[in-house]
Amino acid sequence: MTDSLTTDTAAVLPDSLFYTAPAADSSVCAFCPVLDTAALAPWALADTAAVTETVVEVPDWHDGLEPDARPDRPASNTGFLLAISGIFVLMAFNFKHLKRLVGIYFEELTKVRRGRDNVFSDRPAADTRIMMLLVVQAVVCGAILMAGALSASAGHAIMLGGVGRESALLGAYYLLQLTAYQTVGYTFSTPEGRREWVRGFNASQALLGLALALPAVLTVFYPETVGSMFIVGIAAFILAKILFIFKGIRIFYDKISDLLYFILYLCTLEIIPIVWVYVLSLYIAV
Repeated sequence: MTDSLTTDTAAVLPDSLFYTAPAADSSVCAFCPVLDTAALAPWALADTAAVTETVVEVPDWHDGLEPDARPDRPASNTGFLLAISGIFVLMAFNFKHLKRLVGIYFEELTKVRRGRDNVFSDRPAADTRIMMLLVVQAVVCGAILMAGALSASAGHAIMLGGVGRESALLGAYYLLQLTAYQTVGYTFSTPEGRREWVRGFNASQALLGLALALPAVLTVFYPETVGSMFIVGIAAFILAKILFIFKGIRIFYDKISDLLYFILYLCTLEIIPIVWVYVLSLYIAV
């Protein structure tokens, strides 16, 4: 019986010449078909290809939508928030003196007081501290506006590093102006005139710091307004500079020959430094 089963199997399976049936119960082997691996190999490959093709063709809804990149906004940067919050917090602690000092700074920028200060002049004790804070605010806010405008022209968002470098440049520009005004006032004017001129300059920077605060905040939180806010900042800077120049004319101009010195002053201390600040900003603020 076993011989007949082997003979039948050899007739059906093509690789039966290489098949050796194990020694087993013939009754069990009769009901258990023997699978020929060589004969089934093409079918296995075909099934695998079909399965692979089915897995590749995944419906579009299965993958979902590609996520959009998170917009790179200055308001999401901790450095910007700390810088702006720190300045406004310090100003909030000195707010009770700020209103009175704003009026004093405006008078120092637009008027010329002859003679020495009155001993009983009403100036708050926090005058120097608040003026320094406002000057720092003018430097930082001006740096935000300048770096924001240059970054927008280059096609990318404002960066904290660019604002830091621009703040250092504007801080050096302020110190250079302060030193130059002290030197010119000492050379060409009386001690009272020099003191009036330097006070007018510091008053212009303090008022400029207040004027640039809102445009700088809008530039950080709404980058799409950087162009218009930069124009507002430039207008505030020009207005403060014009008021200060007119005060200098009232202090130094006595006769027609002083006009030549005034022209030299404008070119040396007002025009050329601004041009250099702009040129350097193109390299460091972006």
